[in-house]
Amino acid sequence: MDRPQDTGSFAAALLDPTATAPDSLKHPFGGAAASRLAVYRNNVTVVLAGALSDIFPATADLLGARTFSAIARDFIRANPPVSPVLADYGHDFPAFLQHLPLSSSLFFLADVARVEREMLTAFHAADRQALAAATLTALAPEALGSLRLATHPATALLSLSSSAATIVQRFRQGIPLDGFDPSPPETVLVTRPALDVALDVLATGAAPFIATLLQGESIAEALAAALDVDADFEPATGFSLLLSSGAFAAIKQETQS
Repeated sequence: MDRPQDTGSFAAALLDPTATAPDSLKHPFGGAAASRLAVYRNNVTVVLAGALSDIFPATADLLGARTFSAIARDFIRANPPVSPVLADYGHDFPAFLQHLPLSSSLFFLADVARVEREMLTAFHAADRQALAAATLTALAPEALGSLRLATHPATALLSLSSSAATIVQRFRQGIPLDGFDPSPPETVLVTRPALDVALDVLATGAAPFIATLLQGESIAEALAAALDVDADFEPATGFSLLLSSGAFAAIKQETQS
């Protein structure tokens, strides 16, 4: 096929099965190029739908293969990729799911997709050594409260309106959802310790503690935020979490108290 001059109409025809081949598209042996375009269109759609299935396996499992395939095709037509890297695709898929009628019953579906998309982002994030416990233990205890920490590139904190993170964890472990209540909201910390992406569903006080640190505030301010919502929150719990999770990479700033 000759290279089409009208790339806009070609791209539109490539994703829309009802569109006709642009006039600039020619068959190498003469005649209409519609049949060749149809084959190429199908191949592109299959590849992109396969990428979505790989990125969102738990989401696909919840929907079933046939329903997921139909939704994926609709999404692909409305949201063509803007990058040649397939791992970058699907950032808008959770929002797309949220606006589908089936999300009224599967209210956790978009959240599950959010978690899975963030997991892939974390997997491909830049490499950096996580903050070592020895870095903090080498400091005087009175200096710890003023510290501000640099976030590891693979870290993300998601506030969910459902128990989607637990759903993803159960899917990864092969645990069925029989009898599981997906309605309690969760805050999940996504990290990549030891090169493996991990999900940590945070307890009541831990969520504001980590959120405050990720906002660039000091450890003392993070502890205060945690105690505001959980009077029994233990500082030792906070320090253990910030070190074991791999959510932070280094001390960013140290101020004098």
